[in-house]
Amino acid sequence: MGWTAWVGYQARETRDRNAERYLQWRGRADRTPRTSTREGMTNDERRRIYGGAALAVLAVVALLAFFAGS
Repeated sequence: MGWTAWVGYQARETRDRNAERYLQWRGRADRTPRTSTREGMTNDERRRIYGGAALAVLAVVALLAFFAGS
């Protein structure tokens, strides 16, 4: 659940960086300096990553409870 959101986020960041490098190579990049071209995570990606982390924590707690009970 969270892994697919993370992979999608990383792929989008890589695509954006490659597009900016290509424009710089072609000489068509914007000459004004930018601090960052990152957009950040979308709300859906953030929600999926938080959900995946919550499920991972739940799985660890369930595993510990299983070992404690047996």
